[in-house]
Amino acid sequence: MAPKKSIFRVVVDNDMDNSILIIDVGDFPDELGEYRDSIFAQMNGKDYYASQLVLMRGDTLVTFDFYSDLAWLNAVRRQAVEPYVERQREEVQELEYEQLRQDVIREIREERGAKPALIYHIVDHETELPIYVGESMYPDRRLQQHLTSSQILSGIPGLHAYLHQRLEEGRPLPKARIVGKTTKALAKREEQAETFRLIREGVQLLNIESVRKTTRARAMMDLKIPLEWGIDM
Repeated sequence: MAPKKSIFRVVVDNDMDNSILIIDVGDFPDELGEYRDSIFAQMNGKDYYASQLVLMRGDTLVTFDFYSDLAWLNAVRRQAVEPYVERQREEVQELEYEQLRQDVIREIREERGAKPALIYHIVDHETELPIYVGESMYPDRRLQQHLTSSQILSGIPGLHAYLHQRLEEGRPLPKARIVGKTTKALAKREEQAETFRLIREGVQLLNIESVRKTTRARAMMDLKIPLEWGIDM
């Protein structure tokens, strides 16, 4: 039986579909010239061989990849499998990114939910009496916003007119005093409950609810009842 000849392959510029079968030195591309003998000698008799040579062809670089039969089979397998592996890797990365994004969103929501809403009074600096009831996670910052709006007389009419006058006269400014803590979902209800509690106690507030109540009370006081209605007074 004739001895089995080694089989090699050469791939030019990564063109795997048009590899060159090498059984003898003369099968190498002519461009390899003096390199053919040394490459064949290195590859001959090796079960696994993979190497690369880059040559200049005019102004262009040409890449030659050399494979023994076993190395060639491994390269073909990789070429067939790598797209699926890469796709699977991308899918895993996308899932990890989405999971991370959802974790961040959940943490932000939990942080917002955990941060309590505060019920506060704006207190007259001179009388120490409440003049306004509000709700905010940051009462001092909210008071500063009221002061800023009052300079152009925009926003809540009664409160901002009051603050505007204080600023114009250079009198001591009111302060925020925290009187309760609740959740953001219940904050508006708790604010109104505190407002109406103070109104019932006779506290003069600058909240819209208080202004409406006072307006209705004045309207009732000014109401004239005709004598012909026959109501005993």
